[in-house]
Amino acid sequence: MKMIAVFTICIAVAAGAPSGGYGTPAAAPSYGSLETKEALPLKPIIPIESMSSDSDHKGVYNFNYKSGDGSQVQVAGSLRDLGDQEGPVNVKQGSYSFTAPDKKVYTVNWTSDENGFHATGDHLPTSPPIPDDINKSIDRSALPADHHLVLQSGALPLKNILGLRSSYGGY
Repeated sequence: MKMIAVFTICIAVAAGAPSGGYGTPAAAPSYGSLETKEALPLKPIIPIESMSSDSDHKGVYNFNYKSGDGSQVQVAGSLRDLGDQEGPVNVKQGSYSFTAPDKKVYTVNWTSDENGFHATGDHLPTSPPIPDDINKSIDRSALPADHHLVLQSGALPLKNILGLRSSYGGY
């Protein structure tokens, strides 16, 4: 009999104990005043008008959708074999457009490949051109001191001399 009483007390204590964060919170968050019955404004649900996705499961794919507010997204991708030890590169291109609060439609076209990510759009800032003197000094500084000997012998292609695509770290 004492065993049943102890067991009942243990269950009662366990039922009243805090759950350690995995149960229901002690106080639910309030999303509006129940006293004044004020309703919070609801944001409209924006429907997806069209959507398509296609893949050959070998690296070539495309995806696009258009939503009810006029925003659109298009993405196409493939694998590009660069013919060296780094393996294929995932090459993507696409665009997205949206209507801003100022009621203008903004479009961004972009590409992503072995040369990085590049986005263009009428509303995006562009950098000023690099002066010719600086371009010439950058070109000369990229060549090793004995570049004229290597180029004459034809031992290495120019892209290996300049160290292009070294951003992969030799993977």
